[in-house]
Amino acid sequence: MDEAIGGRPSISPPALVASCGPDAAVVSSSSVRPEPARARKRAIDVEELIRDMEEREEERERKAAEREERLWREMEEKEDRRERERREREERQEREVREREERWHREAVEREERRERETNERDERFLSVLQMLAKK
Repeated sequence: MDEAIGGRPSISPPALVASCGPDAAVVSSSSVRPEPARARKRAIDVEELIRDMEEREEERERKAAEREERLWREMEEKEDRRERERREREERQEREVREREERWHREAVEREERRERETNERDERFLSVLQMLAKK
């Protein structure tokens, strides 16, 4: 039976009984212990496997948390950049409007000054023509 189960101890291991007389010694295989080192090693292997799995899961969770934090940070940076660009665009538009108004005002003043000069020049020519006529 031992050969059939592959050399592993069974629940009731075989016993050797000498049948040659009353003084015969009985040897039982109960003194042969099932391989406790192997059982212990299996328990250690399972514990190590569980520990490794827990460590991997913690690492995955940590990486997922870092990834989520990075995505939030990138999203906030993107929103800040959009807000900054919007403000810059508004400031640029306000500056352009001010510059247009200033240019329009400056051009209006220059037109008025030119009209005034032209009017003065016309008046002076008219007066000089009148003076020439008055002398004759």
